[in-house]
Amino acid sequence: MEQTDNDSILHRYEQAIAEGKSIYADAQDILRIADYYRRSGTPQQKLQVIEYGLTLHPDDESLKIEHAIQLSAMDRFDGIERYLDEIEAFAPESVVLKIIPRAAWLARTGRLPEAMLLFNNAVEEHSNAKLKSNTAFQAGCILMDAKHYAEAVRFFNTSLDLVYDEEAVFLLGCCHAFLGEFHKATKLYKKMLKDSPYAVNAWFNLGNMYIGLGKFEKAVDAFEFTLAIEPDREDAKRGCAHAYFQTGTALFKKNNAKEALVNFRKAYELYPDTGNLTYYMAVVHFKLREYISSARFLKEAIDTAGDKRGEVLSAFAQTFPDSLRMSDFYSKLGYDIECEGVELEDEIAYRKGEAPRKLRQPSIPTPALVDIPVEELSSTFHQAVAWFRRGYSNRAAYRLRRALRKLATKGHIPSAEEKESLLNHFASFCPDSLLVPGFLKKAGFNMKDNEKVVSGYVAKMKAENRRKARETAEHPGLPADELHPSVHLATAYYKKGYNYIATTYLVQATAETAENLRGKLINSYFLQFCPGALEKTTKFYEKACRAFKKSGLDLDELHPNP
Repeated sequence: MEQTDNDSILHRYEQAIAEGKSIYADAQDILRIADYYRRSGTPQQKLQVIEYGLTLHPDDESLKIEHAIQLSAMDRFDGIERYLDEIEAFAPESVVLKIIPRAAWLARTGRLPEAMLLFNNAVEEHSNAKLKSNTAFQAGCILMDAKHYAEAVRFFNTSLDLVYDEEAVFLLGCCHAFLGEFHKATKLYKKMLKDSPYAVNAWFNLGNMYIGLGKFEKAVDAFEFTLAIEPDREDAKRGCAHAYFQTGTALFKKNNAKEALVNFRKAYELYPDTGNLTYYMAVVHFKLREYISSARFLKEAIDTAGDKRGEVLSAFAQTFPDSLRMSDFYSKLGYDIECEGVELEDEIAYRKGEAPRKLRQPSIPTPALVDIPVEELSSTFHQAVAWFRRGYSNRAAYRLRRALRKLATKGHIPSAEEKESLLNHFASFCPDSLLVPGFLKKAGFNMKDNEKVVSGYVAKMKAENRRKARETAEHPGLPADELHPSVHLATAYYKKGYNYIATTYLVQATAETAENLRGKLINSYFLQFCPGALEKTTKFYEKACRAFKKSGLDLDELHPNP
């Protein structure tokens, strides 16, 4: 039967099963479908199609033989011996048809010498080379399914000595692999790929053999060929990631941290859950003095460590004792661990849960002048303000936490003063955020002051905003906590380079602000956030003019030339 015919009958069968209908197929078609499931499906699928065939052809000898073999392969031995006697009674004189099912049963039930004798007799029964090869191949498959790999090797070799068959080569390689004979398996897969360069399973198994041999770079090549043929194959991604990880580990042990990191990154892109990959990435980044990245991967390693979190932290602290003396290294990603001034031995004991330790808790910031210039506040910070002012505190906390992380740059871990500065800015625009239970904790700030103290601070912050609005030229009549949230969105998009969206939000904020405050809105807050944005020499100014004009506003009137 041609391949297209095989595909057609398979499709008809699967469609009928899915719809609960019946189709007619002759016994040979049923056997072809069963063979497909042997190679590409599950044992249960193969058994199901054979039993379906027996409902159509209850007296077919070939189907009964396959049925007996499959029952044995699935260790379903109830009544099997009686069934075998029945098969042998109706089978023709051929010894092969009589003894293969019984041999399969004996192989599965631990009676290997008896099974081997029957298999040998079955092979020798034939004088035709092709029939002898097919019988030896069938014996090899049965023994391999029964996990008798050394015996299966013998029959696969017999089959290949008579007739070359690609599947026999592949299965022979699998048996050598199960026996730990990786060199022999590698040789077979390479021979197979020379004849069939797109045999995807051979490439995949070759990659596994190279891993077994410790040849990780060759394993990467084999897995990449697998993925070139089947890009979404998950086991190949895992295998390739493992090979990259092992390559990186070997390089790291040779003090080649940079090349190790290159391989770790490739492994992470393919399959982040590979072994201890995230921990090793944290170690390598720290060794290269890339502390922000190190902390990120250390957090990821801890998050997936479960009840072994303390062990991960202890191992890292023992590897890099100086990390305990670096301000906020562990706490900057939300772990609230103060390391400064703590003895290493005490710190490790604390991380293992062997000893309690009292952490120094920061108090709420005072309304002192902040250190971070307002024009340097990130787009993420302004998004956080806008979300909070619109009533979405969870989204605001997430954005504020990201803004806190963005204070960190390569080689720089933000100080407590910088964090306090960021919080001061946010509290200026959103003083009520301090009263929302859990908001600051979600945002990455740890404050333990009681509700009365916090309420007093909020009142003081609002009063300070109104004093500035009355007394300074920068914010005449418009307190920071009453600024339209769209101004912050306009700022966020301007800082990201989305000028059209930024002008849209700026127009919206201007139109919805009291008429006597519109010019002050543009000339004070927005230009403080984005200095020079509305100068006539900028492209943003041109876009803003058109957007304001469409809304019936005159930008030149609101923003006169200096």
